[in-house]
Amino acid sequence: MSNETPTDALRLATRFHETYERLAPSFGYETRQDTKKFDPETPNGRLMVAVCAELAAAPASPLPGGGWKPSRNDVARRCDPKAWEFYDRHIDNPIMGAECRAEVAASIRMADAILALPAAPTGEPK
Repeated sequence: MSNETPTDALRLATRFHETYERLAPSFGYETRQDTKKFDPETPNGRLMVAVCAELAAAPASPLPGGGWKPSRNDVARRCDPKAWEFYDRHIDNPIMGAECRAEVAASIRMADAILALPAAPTGEPK
């Protein structure tokens, strides 16, 4: 389970919307004029925030045979919570963006290494 807050979900929904609007023309898609600016108070905005909150709180992927594999983000946040606190506080500041990404880079590499490890055996020892 992730420790995302409603503010994190709003931030993610806003970033998703802005990225979607930026990329849409390169895919031959023109978004509606009345939805070009993200508004979290509209039904669509509330839905997008709710979806982002639910996705952030859920594990990333099912494992063959059942169970769930934690997301890269969940593992990285557990590897270095202080770096991620810094990231969460300052990522929206354009001047601090590069420093935020540098702060969490090591935990992301560590998460990738952890997630690449083979799964532990689940059966009884023979």
